[in-house]
Amino acid sequence: MGKPTYRRRRRRSSSASSIQQPSSFLYQVKLWAVLTAIIAPGAFLIGTYYYEGYVEAFGVRVEDLPVSTSVLYVHAYKLVGIFLLKVAEALVSFVDWQRPLLMLVYVAAGWVGLYGLLRLIRWLANLPSHHLLNRFVRWLHPSKNDVTLVSIMTVAISYAAVLLLTAVGTMALFWWQIPLSASKQGRDDAQEKISDFNALGCHRQTSDGWGNCVKITDAKDKVLYEGVLVGSTDKNIVLYTAQGAKVMPRKNDWYLLHERTSPSKGTKPDVK
Repeated sequence: MGKPTYRRRRRRSSSASSIQQPSSFLYQVKLWAVLTAIIAPGAFLIGTYYYEGYVEAFGVRVEDLPVSTSVLYVHAYKLVGIFLLKVAEALVSFVDWQRPLLMLVYVAAGWVGLYGLLRLIRWLANLPSHHLLNRFVRWLHPSKNDVTLVSIMTVAISYAAVLLLTAVGTMALFWWQIPLSASKQGRDDAQEKISDFNALGCHRQTSDGWGNCVKITDAKDKVLYEGVLVGSTDKNIVLYTAQGAKVMPRKNDWYLLHERTSPSKGTKPDVK
């Protein structure tokens, strides 16, 4: 009778494990589906805010330069990386690496404080029941002392309220901070190009040899317009020039020319 019973139990355990594995797999699939549903619109929002901030800094409407969703996702990936780098820099700057001895003293003081607190708790737990301090602690027990009970309730309610407000504030911060940071980053990137153009005009970039401006030419290589390229689509081309941003309908015989120059080392950029 022992062997059949053992075989039945073995079959049951194997069947239970076979049921548990698909359920675990389905849970992981659902989890990744939820994360994807959250990340996809979040990334789209971040990329949209960056692109709007960048284009609007040139005085151009987003409707004049629509871009695909994939481009917005690329912007979002870059912006999240920049945001994480800023957080890491803030954490690193929080630690005073210039004074390692002082940081070691802080760590040692924290260790000593925690060790002393642990020893105090154990000492109080080992006190005899007739000890005065032990009797005082029993007198303060919330089951016998209403003052202690009300104090604990007040602290608990206050802690719950602060925790709730902190959680809501943190959610609001992360909900808007990254998109707003993306918009600011887009404006900063555009403003850097605008300031460079306003100060020097179209010039050669000595660092990589490319010019900061582009030229619009026709089929005969005649230069029609020149300025900083804000963006281009199948319908429009937007340049930032000395007169401001120009939104021009694209023509079939127009070409965008990015000039490649090789200035000698040590020379200043030529202002055209």
